[in-house]
Amino acid sequence: MVMGKISYEDKARIETLRKLGFEYRIIVTKFPEKGWKLCSVKAICKRVDERWSATERKPGSAVGRKQHEQRKMLDTVSC
Repeated sequence: MVMGKISYEDKARIETLRKLGFEYRIIVTKFPEKGWKLCSVKAICKRVDERWSATERKPGSAVGRKQHEQRKMLDTVSC
C-alpha cells in the first residue's frame, strides 16, 4: 500500500484528538484504515504541543527564496 501526504482534514482530526489528550500511539491504532505512520503522527502531535496547531504555518515559513534575498538586501542597506 502506497501512502501519500496526510490530508488537511486528517491533520485537523489528529490535532483535535491530541488536544483531547490522546497519545500518538492511540491515535494511530484508533484509525488503522488510514495507514498513518507512527513517526508522522508523532511529528504532528509534537507540532500541536509546541504551536497548538497542526495546520497553521509559522510566520514567514512560506516565504520564497527571492523574498528572503530581498529582505537580506534591505537589512544590509538600512544598517
